[in-house]
Amino acid sequence: MGYDLKTYDSNEVSVTFAGRSIDTGRADGDFYTSEYNAETFTRKAGADGEQTRSKTNDRSATIKIKVMQTSDGHKLLMQLHELALASENGNDVAALEVNDLSGGLVERAAKAWIKKPPAATYGREAGEREWELECANLIREVVTA
Repeated sequence: MGYDLKTYDSNEVSVTFAGRSIDTGRADGDFYTSEYNAETFTRKAGADGEQTRSKTNDRSATIKIKVMQTSDGHKLLMQLHELALASENGNDVAALEVNDLSGGLVERAAKAWIKKPPAATYGREAGEREWELECANLIREVVTA
């Protein structure tokens, strides 16, 4: 029985926020993570043990982007954060898109924002900075060729 061989290449994962690419200076290891803030389904048991599940329509998510402290990606996120602090009426909300070309996966959010900047640490060697973003509705899809 033959199996298809799959190849993953981190250079084929593109991250775009506010129309700007964050594809260089990414941290070693996991440089992007996303997690929904709510469960997809919740379960409720009645007094007699009958079970009901309810679909949760909350698709908000927390996104973390790790970059090297000296990277252009970190500088870009710093600039976007400064703009967010100076903005009025939510003008800092922007689109986020992640494409994994080698896996055919896409994540996108029409409305994402910087939740908080990373902690600033300095040591003997250059370190990583983890930016935390949030979005109102994260869409994940598989793209077929």
